[in-house]
Amino acid sequence: MAMNKPSMAQGKQIFDLLSKAEATGDQVQKLIENGDILRMLLDVSNLKDVDRKSLRKVLKVNPYILEEVESNYKYPSNYQPKLVSKQLAIFKQFYPRLDSKGVQELDIEIKDGFPMDQRAEMWQVVPKLSSIAKMYNIKDPYHSGYGSCLKIMTLCLECINNLKVVISHPPDCECKLRDGCEHAFYKKHIRLRPHSKVTLKRLEEKIDGDFLIFPMQSGKLYAGHSVRNARWKIEHNNQWALPSWVVGYHLMTHSKRLSTGTKLWIDCPGDEYSPFANEKFFYSLYFKFNVRLQLDNCDIMSIPEKIYGSASGFFK
Repeated sequence: MAMNKPSMAQGKQIFDLLSKAEATGDQVQKLIENGDILRMLLDVSNLKDVDRKSLRKVLKVNPYILEEVESNYKYPSNYQPKLVSKQLAIFKQFYPRLDSKGVQELDIEIKDGFPMDQRAEMWQVVPKLSSIAKMYNIKDPYHSGYGSCLKIMTLCLECINNLKVVISHPPDCECKLRDGCEHAFYKKHIRLRPHSKVTLKRLEEKIDGDFLIFPMQSGKLYAGHSVRNARWKIEHNNQWALPSWVVGYHLMTHSKRLSTGTKLWIDCPGDEYSPFANEKFFYSLYFKFNVRLQLDNCDIMSIPEKIYGSASGFFK
């Protein structure tokens, strides 16, 4: 269908809308090429009434793009990604009965040059949520049982990394639990981000055995970003936000990654946390080093700081 040429007034109004939506040059070009979206705008009698939030969504404009600062924080010099075989050897100490055959078969392909996203740092191995849940008789590991699975992971980290859970909890919280760990991992406090949950489930279906393997980066790519800014970029750039379930096991197999307080800390954007257990999940978890390795929570809307960076996984 032919489209009427926009008038000068309409063109100016569209330009103003795109400016307010903070659209980039590439996004403007996509709009010009997408006749349906442009036709939709031209059919509106008063372009001033077009909702900026809706336009941003259509154009895939990141509303949190300004929530980042330049960061010079790096990884420790003695941190080096481990081979898949060495990671499995560490897991065997804690989960000797888990089946690693599927990952071992994939490791052969990796050694033969299986491609990995250039933004990734390494191939990471983690136990399947469902396998750990079955081992400890935890029901619904991807929903109500997720916190119980996280507690198992933190117990492993206590042994190998001297982890301390320091997640703060308000005195008037609805769960009424006083113990820090019990509180932090109560089912109404912690959940997986939907996109991350779907990704983990799909990986479970694709890989045989009790372990998963995928490419990841542990924060440097999004150093200085707020959690929600990093989340947006991750989920719109062929990646998935890593939860503390993955980051914790990364630290278990790579204890040097976070062994000093002067290096980049790790946000876990794949988790959603509700401090008051009131269904408002506006917090996330992160790992830091303060005398010892610690797991804490932070507001996803917090002012971005140089020392934080969100971890992400890649689909190849």
